[in-house]
Amino acid sequence: MLLSLLVKDFVIVDSIALDFSPGFTVLTGETGAGKSILLDALGLLLGDRAEGSLVREGAERAEISAEFDSRQRPEIKAWLQENALSGDDDIVLIRRVLDKSGRSRSFINGQPATLAQLKLLGEFLVDIHGQHAHQSLVKAEAQRELLDAYAGSSSLAREVHQAWQEWQAARKARSDADKLSRESEVERERLTWQINELTELGLQQDEWAGLNQSHSRLANAAELVQSAQYAVDTLSEMEGNCLSVLTQVQSRLSKLANLDPRLADTLSLLDSVDAELREVVYSLRDYASDIDEDPGQLQQVESRIDSLMSMARKYRVQPQELPLKLADWQAQLAALEASTDSEALALAETASLSRYRTLAEALSGKRRQAASELSARISKEMQQLAMSSARFAIELAALAEPGAHGLESIEYLVAANAGTSLRPLAKVPSAASCHASAWPCKW
Repeated sequence: MLLSLLVKDFVIVDSIALDFSPGFTVLTGETGAGKSILLDALGLLLGDRAEGSLVREGAERAEISAEFDSRQRPEIKAWLQENALSGDDDIVLIRRVLDKSGRSRSFINGQPATLAQLKLLGEFLVDIHGQHAHQSLVKAEAQRELLDAYAGSSSLAREVHQAWQEWQAARKARSDADKLSRESEVERERLTWQINELTELGLQQDEWAGLNQSHSRLANAAELVQSAQYAVDTLSEMEGNCLSVLTQVQSRLSKLANLDPRLADTLSLLDSVDAELREVVYSLRDYASDIDEDPGQLQQVESRIDSLMSMARKYRVQPQELPLKLADWQAQLAALEASTDSEALALAETASLSRYRTLAEALSGKRRQAASELSARISKEMQQLAMSSARFAIELAALAEPGAHGLESIEYLVAANAGTSLRPLAKVPSAASCHASAWPCKW
């Protein structure tokens, strides 16, 4: 519902602000009073083409804004949320600014919006038409949406549409799997062969780093043993070794500590050094004895490194990346098998079709009940508008194939005069001038 309209510096209008109340509103006035200008301003606000000539002479820019109440239109709220244009309440605020160069800016609820968004929102809010203008009420989509809104099944209709899309996706997946079965088989064989080749290597996580460490140790075993033994000799074995010299120092200072107690802390530190050095000696002896100068083991490690490097070169990766490559191929094979599992895909298609039919049949029931009630009410409204013989009906025709919006097509039929048969709304000449005023019945 339109709540207010503000127009400033548009064509010949300096400034005007209108507030609207619920119900039927009429703008009257002599030719040239500006009635059409207000409608043009509303059209511009809702996405019509902008031209600099529309800015009032002498003004730099024109500005048009309007407020709409969306409390009874959940589809508007849903659209605003999807486009991140929601406001703080049920009021929709639209604003458009046009400068005299022809450039314009649009805002929805205070946020910048594109012209396409403005047009889409405008289709939800207002239907502007003249004597010969195209009217949205004759569109099949608009007729279906109005019936669903009257039936209170707009959300159910959206669920039906989503279920239909899911069914079509499942249907396509099953069809694609059948068509590409041969190509999938070739790809499956390739992945299986590659996976088996890497699996036979017995790859281990972080193996490459461990192999390089082992190779370095085995290739330099003699030097490592010699260096460890030299350290042991220097610390504890050879004449004048560190431990013997340290023992002499400790003995001498111990005698002097009786003369000066301040040496006690120094002696305590030397005791710690002595204990640490002896631990170092024990550790180095164990280390030297653990080093195995085994040419056979070195050859095995080098052979393993060569195998991994050869495989890495073959598949153009680093040796340490081979386990990741294997995991990637395994994931690809699993996805391929799932995408070509005809039985599973057929079951998924059947399940999605079943869900669609359940929702669509529920929607059909609501539509049938609403169509009967709404046809009677609109016929009554038309007859009260000096069309005593007029009749209105909503025809639901079963589709040959389930559709995106349900199991039936929806068409509004009108007979404006006595003795005439019901015909589609778009094909009844007199309906073009009557249905716009007959339609706003109180739902």
